Amino acid sequence: MGELVKLKILGYETQSYSESKKSGDFTTQVNPASMKLGKTLNYQSNGEAQGVANLRKFKSQALDSLSFDVLMDDTGIIPSKTGKIKDRINQLEKAVYRINSESHEPSYVKVIWGTFIFRGRIEKISYDYNLFAPDGTPLRVKVSFSFNGYFDKDTTQMNSPDLSRIITFRAGDSIARFCDEIYGDASFCHEIAAYNHLSEFRKIEPGTKILFPPLAAK
Repeated sequence: MGELVKLKILGYETQSYSESKKSGDFTTQVNPASMKLGKTLNYQSNGEAQGVANLRKFKSQALDSLSFDVLMDDTGIIPSKTGKIKDRINQLEKAVYRINSESHEPSYVKVIWGTFIFRGRIEKISYDYNLFAPDGTPLRVKVSFSFNGYFDKDTTQMNSPDLSRIITFRAGDSIARFCDEIYGDASFCHEIAAYNHLSEFRKIEPGTKILFPPLAAK
């Protein structure tokens, strides 16, 4: 039997995942018993045609999702060299949850367990405290994670002209509106602006050509 490998969560301040811009890291005390990886395709209805209702046409490939639970325990049953539960939660939130002072956004995250690597951002953390010392100090907590995958140009299939779109902007156009139309999610505006090397997404000069690439599975 090989050496036990612990799941790690690494946080980065920038979308380049540069080691020099690490916001923190967290190693699980106990590995998850299971993990749930979700992949979704979005379709749009074309309405009724010749008596056939709800014809559906492929619209976009949604970002992956990842969720799992881990246990933190201070009863002494599970050896730990990473401090008390309070300290471990602080380390975890520093890595993935807190807003970075430079980017004003939460960190980009890598979840690594053996050969499994997931890139994304935290969507939700839940703490289920279920055991306490007589003085109220928490002794055991189940931590539940939900991550959304990260839109990464390196994982985008640029050889799919049917799905890639180059749009020449006119007065009144916005990246958020086209993201909503193309991907079904206006929040992609930050990633599309970065993909096109724009400093911000709100003020786009008329005549600017913006590439909206397809979303691809990792």
